[in-house]
Amino acid sequence: MTKTAKRKGDAGERAEEHDDEARFLERYRPGVYPRPSVTVDLVVFTVIDKLLHVLLVRRSEHPFKGRWALPGGFVRVSDDRTDQGEDLDAAAHRELLEETGLSHTASANVFLEQVRTFGKPGRDPRMRVLSVAYYALVRPTLVPLIRAGGDVSHAKWLDLSELTGRGAKARVRRRRAASSPSITPTSSTLRSIGCAPTSIARRSDSSSSPIRSPSRSSAPSTKRSAASRSIPATSGSASSA
Repeated sequence: MTKTAKRKGDAGERAEEHDDEARFLERYRPGVYPRPSVTVDLVVFTVIDKLLHVLLVRRSEHPFKGRWALPGGFVRVSDDRTDQGEDLDAAAHRELLEETGLSHTASANVFLEQVRTFGKPGRDPRMRVLSVAYYALVRPTLVPLIRAGGDVSHAKWLDLSELTGRGAKARVRRRRAASSPSITPTSSTLRSIGCAPTSIARRSDSSSSPIRSPSRSSAPSTKRSAASRSIPATSGSASSA
């Protein structure tokens, strides 16, 4: 067989395989198979008065109406196999814009990184939901621009120590500082309550804790602090449907 004949034979096989796959896709019906919904949830950090804070939004829709949650929402998908919807990172940026009120220009200055996926059955009372968690770092100069948007009624920054079991100690220190204007928190004091600004300097390792700071003693586990304490298991994503 000549090289020309071999090339023609290979081209014919590839064309046949392509046509066979096209017929398979034409007959394929995705609805036959159960599919979970997918959400993106954002753990948004900033530093306020030298303390590490996390952004919470109040849900305005059921389930968990009126509860504080993490910003987030459903990933937009389509049944069109040629246009299947938005990318995960695009969905995270969209939710950041919608639920914080930040402009496109301001949000471009927000560090955003995917951390981990959560998929335990029963975490959303409506249906099976897989949540892809992101963490974001917002510059303190952007904090005044944060406003509740989308389908949430309020947004607030919460001192991270309030979620990690060290809130009482932090409140005592703040009261003492307020009663004595000459007393200012030192860096060692901030580190002792796990709120040193440098705690958000290092990127997390997604193979272990969802969000981890450089200091082991001050590392807040987002899974523990957010999901298992005062924040609904569905986070902000449940408000999107």
